[in-house]
Amino acid sequence: IANISVFTVNFTIFRMFVCPKMWWDIWTATWENKSNPTSTACLPWHFTYIVFIFGMFFNFLNMFWMKKIIQKMIRKFTGTEKWKSKNHVKEI
Repeated sequence: IANISVFTVNFTIFRMFVCPKMWWDIWTATWENKSNPTSTACLPWHFTYIVFIFGMFFNFLNMFWMKKIIQKMIRKFTGTEKWKSKNHVKEI
């Protein structure tokens, strides 16, 4: 119970809050500097769009996995799935 709870809390904090905030900060920085000649030497004009596309892809992927984790936790806590079933944990 502790492992699945700690994993869920960590996943929620980092993948659902920290990562989207970091992605948004990177994307806004590239958007604001896309026409700056000094910045385009390091970051080409198309980098803003690549950051946006990949960021959206991974944010939606994290939302998909969060949905799966929540469904798994509901099954575990309601008792429809045993705690050690489908975990490949051998009972001693």
